[in-house]
Amino acid sequence: MQIKFSQKIYKILALGYLLTIFIVSSFPLVLPEIYFDPRKLIFHFFEYFLLSFLIFKSINKKEEACLLSSIYGLLDEIHQFYVPSRTFDFFDILADISGSFFLLIFVYLNLDKNLKI
Repeated sequence: MQIKFSQKIYKILALGYLLTIFIVSSFPLVLPEIYFDPRKLIFHFFEYFLLSFLIFKSINKKEEACLLSSIYGLLDEIHQFYVPSRTFDFFDILADISGSFFLLIFVYLNLDKNLKI
């Protein structure tokens, strides 16, 4: 089975994005973290929506893309627990998983309408 050229590009983009998330979350925070900041949660939501999209386009399996993205969000929060001045934040995990699942809903709605994403 031959992988399409566009799938290869999306795999590279997805891996690059995963690496970017890891690198950025490895740096200690300069400013003190606000425990419940809605802007941060919105950022996490769209961050993992985009990650799910890139994974989906690279493997063409919506449920697996959602699951992989959600698991990565959990692992990233565990990783941040060990980074100075960062914390394990349950709300961040909820925002990550919500963004991942929103992509799943978005894809289902668009597939039902026969729209190409």
